[in-house]
Amino acid sequence: MQQSVKAAVDRPRPVWPDPVDSAHHAAFPSGHAMTATVVYGLLLWLLHRHGAGRVLWRTAVSVPVVPVAGVGPTRVWLGAHRPWDVVGGRLFGGLVVAVAVVVYEWPRVARPSRG
Repeated sequence: MQQSVKAAVDRPRPVWPDPVDSAHHAAFPSGHAMTATVVYGLLLWLLHRHGAGRVLWRTAVSVPVVPVAGVGPTRVWLGAHRPWDVVGGRLFGGLVVAVAVVVYEWPRVARPSRG
């Protein structure tokens, strides 16, 4: 899905004289930012859904802050993306998480209550 969006938008990567990193496909949205958002978003949803205790929940919320927040500036610093590519990856990742949760929970919400 992400590669389809990259192909549709076809935004070129930034051009730097001496980049630290490079890639051969389009830049928008950032796949690293999207992947981090999807993975940690779904893990947090699963923990919440299964009633994680307070300590586990606080740990689970605080630990992903570093990779999710850190992936954006590092992708820009490495020369692989512009800031809006990272923002787009995070937003698209959030959309993927939201759609996954709604699709999974839909049968429960749609069932008529008995009673």
